[in-house]
Amino acid sequence: MADPLRGTNLTETEVLVREAVQNSLDERRSDAARPVRIRFDWHSLTGADKHAFVKNLHLRELSKRRTLFRTSHNWFARGQEALNLIDDPDASLPVLSISDFNTTGLGGRWNRRGSKNDRFFNLVLSIGGSLKWDDQEGIDSPRSLGSYGYGKMAFAMCSDIRAVIYYSTFSPDDHSADSQCRAMASAFLPPHSVGDCDYAGQAYFGIDSGDERIPRKPLLEEAAHEWIRKLGLPTRQNDDTGTTVVIPAVCSTMHEIVKCCETWWWPRMRDPDPVRCVNFEFFEAGKRLNGFNPRSRSELSPFIDC
Repeated sequence: MADPLRGTNLTETEVLVREAVQNSLDERRSDAARPVRIRFDWHSLTGADKHAFVKNLHLRELSKRRTLFRTSHNWFARGQEALNLIDDPDASLPVLSISDFNTTGLGGRWNRRGSKNDRFFNLVLSIGGSLKWDDQEGIDSPRSLGSYGYGKMAFAMCSDIRAVIYYSTFSPDDHSADSQCRAMASAFLPPHSVGDCDYAGQAYFGIDSGDERIPRKPLLEEAAHEWIRKLGLPTRQNDDTGTTVVIPAVCSTMHEIVKCCETWWWPRMRDPDPVRCVNFEFFEAGKRLNGFNPRSRSELSPFIDC
């Protein structure tokens, strides 16, 4: 599933920044007066903070299951190393959260894809497909660019344990069954077997849905907010629509993320039109980073001048 992204000759962080920002820009609220704002927040968890995160994401269950992973899948070697240290309070667990604002959030139906408006299903649960180019709005719509299909792998590829947390607030409607907040996690793991049962490796963290086809469903409303709180992450207000994607055991550094945002998004960073502009915020260990400036990059200045 990740092969299309590996074939780009870009680094994992470059793919992450390009895909994550594009997804957010595609979902800009039509009634928003200000530009899309995207916040990157990088933390290194240790001690009690790490314990709470590991406990509430049930990472020990994943650690137990990893002994059954087929060793031929060497792409999970970094995951094995990270899980070896999951109970060591002094070994840091790097976690990156990417939050967008002035965007629609992941509304629509959570368990099926009827149109691109079923954003939660398209990003979190669907595999290998996108309706951004196949919708009633038509391919000429400026909101039809990008891909939720394989693009979700950009998040997983930057996690050593291939896990991603999705947390979103959105405007309620009939398709969302009037809910306005959801949270869920997914992971892409090596195939393995438990007794006579074979598993493809696609895993979800949620609550029992009662549906054999999709056995887990997202946490809703206050349960979603409370889970995020227990993980030690900032919560969103229901009327502050948008999406937060959290990548545990992230392999990207904040320095790499800032440089990639400058490289690939400097035209949008400088655009005076709020519809096209994007504002970035970067935080590391709770401190806001300043000084990022595409103009200061000698290799970018000629393009900016042009």
